Amino acid sequence: MNFLKGVLATIVGLIVFCAILFFITIGIGSAIASGDKIVVKDNSVLHIRLDKPITERELTDPFLILTGQGEGSYSIHKLKRAIKKASSDPSIKGIFLEPAGSAAGYATLRELRKALLEFKETDKFIIAYDEILTERGYYLASVADEIYLSPEGMMELDGFSATVTFFKGTLDKLDVKPYVFKVGEFKSAVEPYIRESMSEESRYQTQVFLNGMFNTYARDVSESIGIEEERIVQIADSMLVRNGNDAVQYGLISELKYHDEVMDVLRTKLGEDEGDDINSVSIGDYQDLSIDFKVTKNKVAVLVANGAIVSGDDDNPEMITSGALIKQIKKLRDDDEVKAVVLRVNSPGGSALASDVIWRELEVLKREKPVIASMGDVAASGGYYISAGCDTIVAEPNTITGSIGIFGLWLYAGEGLDKHLGITTDNVTTGQFSDLFSRNKRLTEYEQSIFQEMVEEGYDTFTSKVAQGRGLSQDSVKAIGGGRVWIGTDAKQIGLVDVLGGVDTAIEIAAKKADLGDDYKVSVYPYRKKKFIEELVTGLADESSIKVRKEKLGVLAPFMEAIDELNTRNGVQARSPFDFEIH
Repeated sequence: MNFLKGVLATIVGLIVFCAILFFITIGIGSAIASGDKIVVKDNSVLHIRLDKPITERELTDPFLILTGQGEGSYSIHKLKRAIKKASSDPSIKGIFLEPAGSAAGYATLRELRKALLEFKETDKFIIAYDEILTERGYYLASVADEIYLSPEGMMELDGFSATVTFFKGTLDKLDVKPYVFKVGEFKSAVEPYIRESMSEESRYQTQVFLNGMFNTYARDVSESIGIEEERIVQIADSMLVRNGNDAVQYGLISELKYHDEVMDVLRTKLGEDEGDDINSVSIGDYQDLSIDFKVTKNKVAVLVANGAIVSGDDDNPEMITSGALIKQIKKLRDDDEVKAVVLRVNSPGGSALASDVIWRELEVLKREKPVIASMGDVAASGGYYISAGCDTIVAEPNTITGSIGIFGLWLYAGEGLDKHLGITTDNVTTGQFSDLFSRNKRLTEYEQSIFQEMVEEGYDTFTSKVAQGRGLSQDSVKAIGGGRVWIGTDAKQIGLVDVLGGVDTAIEIAAKKADLGDDYKVSVYPYRKKKFIEELVTGLADESSIKVRKEKLGVLAPFMEAIDELNTRNGVQARSPFDFEIH
């Protein structure tokens, strides 16, 4: 039997190896085929089609690459760098923008939008076109000189909404009891497990920051298209624009045109004759030509901290693992060429412990070099914790930040396991509280008081460090804390943010504090990308795991993913009020 198992294992191993070798061969062939040097011809347009998500760090998917379906995501930093290069490239006469889904947060889109506006200042043109203009897509398209929509296309402009999913009913059906410990009436991250709808406090703060974000949206669009901000709000509130004809009637777009007709517009802009080919270079290719080769030993490092904050050492571009980020901070501290650091935070927070050890390492770095925080779409709770000690905090007007609060969540599933699965447990302990952290017991009132005290101590630590970093009293921090979320404009008024702006603003401040003048270049960290084989092997494992889960659980698979997410919320958490997506 063991021999047979060994033979089968060998056969399976050979099959997997051959599959990997096959994919690698295709990948190498594709790389060779596409390895021709990219040449930007005279009288060209830069074609920006945002058909992939825009993230802080570029994500790659080897399966999509091998099958020719694209890659994982665009890096906002690479996109901006490419647009900046195009503004001074004599071969690039303009930009053809297809915003597509523009999958990104609104603060990220605002940074990209500013890069496009700066491009226009060089007297080069931007033409925008798409078959469907989402609210995000139109936010970018509104900067264009001319905006076109397909005649049968659709346009969305109806304001923002945020939806929260609640799991209390699910937990009730499974006979799972959640124990919740928190500080602050606005710390609503635990509400999905104990309520079926939003509390009044949660609804109030959500309404306030959504209104603030949409006001920023309307103001930015108003400045670009020359329609009063109040009129744009009215159009959205009444949903006056439902199709292309409506969009033209209300002056939101230029005309309705098919793609071939827009190509004729581009030919006219370029001075080409009808039927001539249009010289074009894609943003994917052009961004690889935009590396900063400036000769200098002075660097301003942009250190990306993206995703939920957890303990660990894995360099995961979609999470902030404390060990991996601390290693990067230490490298930057020891690198004599790095004169200043911009901490680029895009995080809803997470583990309070992991946030605290990151905060400490940044404090050590700050003793030797200027450290500036640049907040992206969200830098809340733990995301604010790690930013609080920086010399200067920069945020976009529509950045979601604050949420200074702490909570703890503990789930007891013992009765549910017994009732639904017949699983029971029993304990032997050496002390009265030896099983305090066991999932298979109810908490006594005294044990609950222990957890609550831990949460309150964590909140005291959090607020004291914010007070120290911001030069405020702890009482004043607690008055604006309590877990409440603020947008960038409001956060600046109450002292949680110093300057409104994007990462470029933060870089300028960092360079000035380091007395660098113009003698510096910008490097983004962590810059190491996994090798193709690493990505492929990891992808195979992930794909296999997802497939097995879907086959076993079917329609229940997404719910199990949500339950798995709870495992990342063990211990005391400094996390934003809830997981939400703004529509």
